[in-house]
Amino acid sequence: MNQIPIEQLSPTEKQLLIRIQAKLIGLGVTARFAYKTTGPVVSTFYYNLDYSIPIVKILKKEEDIAIAAGVSRVLITREEDKIAISIPNPVRETVTFDSCIYTMMQEQAKPETRKALPLLLGVNTYGKVSSLDLVDQPHVLIAGSTGGGKSILLQALISGLALMRSEKELKLILVDTKKLDLSLFSTLPHVIDTIENPEQFHTSMTRLMSIVRKRTDLMKGIARNITEYNQMQDQKLPYYVMAIDEVADLINLDKNWLFEGDATKYEDYPRIPARLNSLLQICRAAGVHVICATRSEEHTSELQSRQYL
Repeated sequence: MNQIPIEQLSPTEKQLLIRIQAKLIGLGVTARFAYKTTGPVVSTFYYNLDYSIPIVKILKKEEDIAIAAGVSRVLITREEDKIAISIPNPVRETVTFDSCIYTMMQEQAKPETRKALPLLLGVNTYGKVSSLDLVDQPHVLIAGSTGGGKSILLQALISGLALMRSEKELKLILVDTKKLDLSLFSTLPHVIDTIENPEQFHTSMTRLMSIVRKRTDLMKGIARNITEYNQMQDQKLPYYVMAIDEVADLINLDKNWLFEGDATKYEDYPRIPARLNSLLQICRAAGVHVICATRSEEHTSELQSRQYL
């Protein structure tokens, strides 16, 4: 985290600090500026709060601070022993994939920061490239409204995985009923299956469940998961990642295929949610992971309520 002290702030930023400090004093809050961090979208100002001041007294003053800063809104949070006030930057910085992937490649070259299945998330509020290990998650659910960037994020995650892992280390299964966003990855050597309709999905799920159960039997009494197993074997088992773009559309298509448009019957026999849940319960140790994207609150809540995603 690049901490910028008050001496390195620009005149405009110092004027902003003066306005915020004046507002804090007016609210009866005693706080001393510590440092600032800058991200691509927001800049965060950190303050040391007087211990005699109740923290709730400032956490609920976002509207007052936003008026003093001259912006539409701010976010006030507590980070360890400091108060953080995040303010939107006048101009948003463009975050490029190539700059992020270069930084992640450098991290992957170091044993202490190497991840089994690295997922590139972008740049955080501190201005640092952020990534996580899919093995630790062990699955990902991307939810949001139409046009919110779900497919773009999914493409970035797949691109990062394919660049960081060879086709011998990683096998990809792509599910795209729209036949648009994931089709450009179909020629990757990592891709073993491209699915465009529910029937293909069920066929692929049957094969995947068979792989999971064979691996479970193979590791029984030897290792608890694929990571431990691969450390003991010369011939490594590859990871499997199923990426589903718009799982809600997949479920709706399955309703029509199964009951010829009478979707009400699907509630008594939800094939895709049931099969996904069955897979997610047992696949982590076998090295099989799922990344889902959806815009439907109904299906998102259903999957989250089972605590599998």
